[in-house]
Amino acid sequence: MRTTTFTVLDYLPESLREVPKRRAAEFVGLIALGAVAAGSLALLSWSVDDPSLNHAASTPIHNWLGKGGAVAADMAMQFFGLACVIVLVTPAAWGWRLLNERRLTRPVPRLALALVSLVSGSGLASLLPAPSSWPLPTGLGGVVGDAILWAPRRLFAGSTVEMAVTALILAGLTILALNASIGFGVSREEEAEIERPLNRAAQRRAAERADAEDDDSDGEPGFGLVSLGALIHTLLALKGAARRIFARKSVASALGASTPRAPWLNRESPDFGAPIDEFARGAAPMASRPPVAPASAPRAAAAL
Repeated sequence: MRTTTFTVLDYLPESLREVPKRRAAEFVGLIALGAVAAGSLALLSWSVDDPSLNHAASTPIHNWLGKGGAVAADMAMQFFGLACVIVLVTPAAWGWRLLNERRLTRPVPRLALALVSLVSGSGLASLLPAPSSWPLPTGLGGVVGDAILWAPRRLFAGSTVEMAVTALILAGLTILALNASIGFGVSREEEAEIERPLNRAAQRRAAERADAEDDDSDGEPGFGLVSLGALIHTLLALKGAARRIFARKSVASALGASTPRAPWLNRESPDFGAPIDEFARGAAPMASRPPVAPASAPRAAAAL
């Protein structure tokens, strides 16, 4: 037997139920924009001389966000190089979308596309020639960009044409993935058209589950009937209990009226100074016996 549970939110109108979701979306959007602002300050004030996880220095920290900002900025530059800007673009677009539209559809695919754009952008940055002022031993794309270009460089042996084709592929992949992750140029109507098949499939599955629950609940009494039966059962139980209590009282009163109590069981103590006739009034009369004739005096003497 399946049971259906309800919460307080189920009884509220749809408009009231959407208010907490909208406020939560706005709060998440503000957090995303705040993180983007902090990351931008950390990257703008990045210095290779600041202490990091793999670099100890006793010089003053130049980063505007202190030691934490210096470590985060150095890790981003070492791994992704100049492509770490993509890390700031995507969350900024998401936060702005949450503030304006109070929703972010398909967050998991968007996150996956953002990672693809970050990796491909790192490879594209590594294809660019690093200037002499570049302070890191890796390329402009960091460790990830050099790792992406390891296979093409070994495969094409540094051929200019093949590397140019690789650059075009990485550039196109970066632009497309970044555009898809932030949803730039996609209107609400287009998103509705994209989500409509998904919504239809979800509605179909919900309808199938509802039909299955209806099939399981066929022949079972509803909540109203079960409640009415429980109420009737309770009233009948109370009626039987009251009837037994009144029956006991009536039997006890009948027995007390028909059976006389013995005088010695009375609570009132007898007055021993009263005549014995008054005391004997409460006693039951003894059974009558035939009188015994007294023996004559001479006969008694002869017997002696």
